[in-house]
Amino acid sequence: NNTIILNDMTNVEWNLKSVAGNAEITGNKLTIKEDSHGFVEGKMMLLDDAALSASFTYGAEVQGQTQEKGYKVLYNANGGKGAMTDPNSPYSKYDSVLVAKCGFTNTGKEFVCWNTKADGSGTTYMPGDKFYIQGNVTLYAIWKKSSGGNTVNPPSDTVKIGSTLTVGKGKYRVTSESTVTYIGTTNKKAKKVTIPDTVKIKEKTYKVTAVGSNVLKNNKNLTSIVIGKNVSVIAAKAFYKKKKLKYIKFKSTKVPKIGKNAFKNISKKAVFKVPKKAKKKYKNKLNKKTGFVKKTMKVK
Repeated sequence: NNTIILNDMTNVEWNLKSVAGNAEITGNKLTIKEDSHGFVEGKMMLLDDAALSASFTYGAEVQGQTQEKGYKVLYNANGGKGAMTDPNSPYSKYDSVLVAKCGFTNTGKEFVCWNTKADGSGTTYMPGDKFYIQGNVTLYAIWKKSSGGNTVNPPSDTVKIGSTLTVGKGKYRVTSESTVTYIGTTNKKAKKVTIPDTVKIKEKTYKVTAVGSNVLKNNKNLTSIVIGKNVSVIAAKAFYKKKKLKYIKFKSTKVPKIGKNAFKNISKKAVFKVPKKAKKKYKNKLNKKTGFVKKTMKVK
């Protein structure tokens, strides 16, 4: 018999989906009987959540592909045909995801939008929209009966979700019927920037709940930023390489989720002003991963 021994199995769990031919697995030993063949399909769940799928045939080496730890974006045809993958997967938490154009087809139907629910009841995204990933996401193609053309008709909202708008000197992306993400300013020479709690768009008030990635990349003179009380997510590299940024004020007592390198390579002597009763939590959140330099930066 041909056997393959899998060592260091203490923290590995096999999850077999199917066994064909004369392949057997006992403990950490895979056996394929002589003059026969076998096929094993499954996953090895490792400590760092990596996964390996492998196929085995008599006399052949184990072949497989390891997948990096991170969050995936999957596209589901939802009744259509074709295949799509996100070339940037996997993502780190709070990374910016650019929603892809639809590569699926569906006879007699045309693509409308993406949605996080197959029935369209979840969050809607249009191709070209961006969002900040916090877990694995599946985007389902939403279809409607073809009207004879290939025009994509988004859902009719007063303000289209995914659209980019300028309010005052601030630039925002609409993320839901009541929230927006701050994505920059029209004033490239601004030294001081305030991200508001809310903004009014077409007579409706929207909460500013997130700060995008590289939001002020063209503002080389930025020295001060005030972050509104409704911000709950600060994306990866939000203020990356703002070398003159030395004063950051958080208004919220609820510590936002802060992405990787959000404050990396800002002024080494930066001061983070936070609400007194949340100071301990902010100190825990602002760490090396976010770009905080413990030796020279301060939380007050």
